[in-house]
Amino acid sequence: LNPEASTLVYSSDGSLSGYNYKIGNMTISANGETLVVVGSTDANYGGTIYVTVYSRDTSSGELTLQKTYVQGATDDGNDANGIEIDGLTGTTNAVFAADGSTLYLSGTNSSGKAVVQSFSLDADSGKLTLIASAEVGASVAKLSLSADGHSVYAMSSTGLYRYSIDSDGKLTGASKMATGSL
Repeated sequence: LNPEASTLVYSSDGSLSGYNYKIGNMTISANGETLVVVGSTDANYGGTIYVTVYSRDTSSGELTLQKTYVQGATDDGNDANGIEIDGLTGTTNAVFAADGSTLYLSGTNSSGKAVVQSFSLDADSGKLTLIASAEVGASVAKLSLSADGHSVYAMSSTGLYRYSIDSDGKLTGASKMATGSL
């Protein structure tokens, strides 16, 4: 996608001309070199969820598709239909670590459990590799990373969850504040 010649138009229904899914969320790495777009086949994270990784030219803003991921309990080996990741169903959020090498996603897995997951990101290929997965009490409405990069927060209808992040991006030390104590 070249911004100078782009005919992309974002609509209030979440659609983007030139992109086949309804956009629910997007995040860009701090260095501006990677864009992750979360889209779905239906509005409001309905239908099939897709997480698409683009490399971004920081001079021109041009985007190049690297990989597309889709909900699946196991990868079927057919990258043409998306690379399967378990945990993308439902409301899915995405946030980068400050260095852009770790991506945090929230969603629901094939067992029906709401999860927050950390992935290492190979910025050259767009490949995501699961580091850790942690269950949350209910679907995550908002995912946020602390300014110091040592905690990720997940807000759901059952409370606010805080996960410590170790030096490898692994989620540890979960704590929960009930909704009545916020």
